Amino acid sequence: IIPQLRQCLVSDTVVGLSSLEYNILEYLFKNTHKYVSAEELIEHVWESNYDGFSNVVAAHIKNIRQTLTDAGVKDAEFIQTKRGKGYRIYDQTRNFAFSNV
Repeated sequence: IIPQLRQCLVSDTVVGLSSLEYNILEYLFKNTHKYVSAEELIEHVWESNYDGFSNVVAAHIKNIRQTLTDAGVKDAEFIQTKRGKGYRIYDQTRNFAFSNV
């Protein structure tokens, strides 16, 4: 089995996200402008047998923001966090692309 490579591109440059980080970002983009709770992310992104806590989501969001900042995204805070509601992408005007290779 050869796992499918999944990539996030920022201004035509591949950004080094883990598979899980990619899945989180992709799920948020698919639900742009809608708040997605940590529980929903865990349900849809993690393996079905995952039995963890929602603070793991916050840690991954922080890593995604840092990775995007390191890749040259000027405001990686486009992933908005709202206590009690979750996370959302609120600005898709950035030059992002997702690809399956």
